[in-house]
Amino acid sequence: MKAISKSAIDILDKRILVTAFLSVFLIHGEMLFKKLSWYDDLGITFSGNITPVTPPMIHGRFFYHWLVIWRAYLSGPESLPAVYGAIGAIFMALMVNIIIKQFQIEKSLPQFAFVLIFVSIPAVAGHFGYMESSIYDFFGAFLCVLSGYIICRNDVKVSAVQLSACILAFSIGEYQCYITFFLTIALVHFIGQILKEKYTWADYFKKALCYVGTGIIGIIFYLVILKINLAITSLKLASYAGTDTFGITSFAGYLQRIADAYSDFFVPNIEAEYCMFPFHFAGWHRILLASMILSAVILMILLVKNGYAVSAFQFMLALVLLPAAINFNMILYDKQNMHSLHQYHLCMLFVLWYILARTLSLFWKEGIFRKISSCMCSFTAVVYLIFGCLCIRYDNCCYMLAEFRHQRVTVYYTTLITRIQSLDGYNPGSPVVISMQGKR
Repeated sequence: MKAISKSAIDILDKRILVTAFLSVFLIHGEMLFKKLSWYDDLGITFSGNITPVTPPMIHGRFFYHWLVIWRAYLSGPESLPAVYGAIGAIFMALMVNIIIKQFQIEKSLPQFAFVLIFVSIPAVAGHFGYMESSIYDFFGAFLCVLSGYIICRNDVKVSAVQLSACILAFSIGEYQCYITFFLTIALVHFIGQILKEKYTWADYFKKALCYVGTGIIGIIFYLVILKINLAITSLKLASYAGTDTFGITSFAGYLQRIADAYSDFFVPNIEAEYCMFPFHFAGWHRILLASMILSAVILMILLVKNGYAVSAFQFMLALVLLPAAINFNMILYDKQNMHSLHQYHLCMLFVLWYILARTLSLFWKEGIFRKISSCMCSFTAVVYLIFGCLCIRYDNCCYMLAEFRHQRVTVYYTTLITRIQSLDGYNPGSPVVISMQGKR
């Protein structure tokens, strides 16, 4: 345990932390320095209740439930964008710091590119749309990243599995979609290790079972803690999005979900609400997918050519599981219930592409590709910077739209109230009923 604690402290990098923290305010300042209430934020802030009207517990989010109650009793139900943004920025900075250190991204340009992606991907703007709950969501994501880091750096150790699974249980208890984030982190790390080390089949399956087993134990811990909390609070799970059934379906239903997960990985629904590509531009998905497939194929050829046929096959097996891991939310529940808040883990696809590009640059140290390979990682980072800049623009377009809709609502109700007050016989003490039946 002491080794784990020391490792967690050693990975902190002030330069990355400060850059990520400041980037959040520079990118999302439109949202954080204005009050653009959206969705649940209005109802929670102005309900007059110290806790949410709908307890998060009934949605299976036991940790979120208690975090809301503890925070509410300390500071009341106020939703403070700048304060919550600062807290969220701290958790995002810690997350991207851990990811960068875990995957040994050492050059400054790629580091900055990953900071930009992790704090600007549209899922972040989605979380800030639910401002009151954003700090809990980012805290849950941080716990997930921490859980993944612990098991990936200390795998096959019983203490690491126990600690990682326990932290993962609370992360899932904050938001169930973080099980997908954990699996994606573990799989991307595993792929990177396969390319770096020569595993025997025994070691290969031992590590794979360790990662999968940690996830399963974490889910079991989550279910046990949730059951205890439901008994303590005398609450029942809601039917919303299949929460009460935990998304359980028939065997044929699971086969269909798996097929949907693989189909969406290769041919995604760009128009879907959960799309993470700025302005729903399909070209970004094609660039990312084509680059990863091309890099993977070349790597397998090079591995075989250099006498690592077993590693090439192990690498291929891990890649086959990638669509299932990335779209594991689709396997857990119907994809109709997915939205942007469930997709933060897609940042890991960019980490994977960088790992593939970096490994290629190590293989191609001779021949005609030597000069190309030497700048491959830098080229990948530049592509990421362009993607990040488009994410920034997309986020701020969303914030501008939110502000515009606020202005329209204000103008509409101001005009409506003025017209009501101008009616003959209007009495300020009379109740007013607005009927909009059949109108949109």
